Amino acid sequence: MKYRISILVVCLLLPMPSFLVHAEDVFVFHFDRTGDKIMFDSTITDPVLKTDDPSFSFLVFSKAIHSGAYSLDLYDVSGAKAVSTKFDIAQGKSSFEVPYFSIVNRFQIVSVVTGTTVLQGDLSKFVTCNANGICEFEKGENNQTCLSDCASGNVKFSPQTQALLDKNNGVIKDPQSGAPILYKSGAVPAVNPLSLPSSDNMTPSSASVAPAATAAAQPQSTPAWEVVTIIVGFILILGIAFIAWRRMRRE
Repeated sequence: MKYRISILVVCLLLPMPSFLVHAEDVFVFHFDRTGDKIMFDSTITDPVLKTDDPSFSFLVFSKAIHSGAYSLDLYDVSGAKAVSTKFDIAQGKSSFEVPYFSIVNRFQIVSVVTGTTVLQGDLSKFVTCNANGICEFEKGENNQTCLSDCASGNVKFSPQTQALLDKNNGVIKDPQSGAPILYKSGAVPAVNPLSLPSSDNMTPSSASVAPAATAAAQPQSTPAWEVVTIIVGFILILGIAFIAWRRMRRE
């Protein structure tokens, strides 16, 4: 009996790390440097990609002191510089991660010393928010990916999105989690857009970015239902482990 309880506790505790970790969406840049010559890593199919990283924290990144010989500048769909951060590129192969923003469509890497452009490229294939004032679910826009278009005070929906909302009683849910990701005004409490955090080293260009664009650039955050689920699950796991421990002591 004692061994069966021990195995149960281990099986319950093993999934905890992955269950409690929320993966942040990030842009990853893969470089290959030889001397002063900097290129993208040709051995990687997509040297610039969007992925999720459980170890990455947007809050930690935005508050960290960034320095280096190069500046990575991200531009939004309006052409304004949305984010700029300094970093270094090591010799050989290396990579650098920055938060993903749904409205960013191109990047530029500039030498801080000379001001010359080292690398630049297009990120439009990763855009899920065009900030045109119309919520278009068919283009990947929803309350999480495009705050400016889908979570403002007076949302305008595309005909396709409106038809889908009418078909689903005003709420479109994530097919995997079941959480609401798009809804008509009043169907679910509105989401309050947040502005980008600002620091000396990761600075949104608030003077040149329209309010709608700034809100749309907000990275995705953990929905409240996920936080509640994590807390309840954690409490249940601790409770089961405590009961098993008490039984082991009595035996």
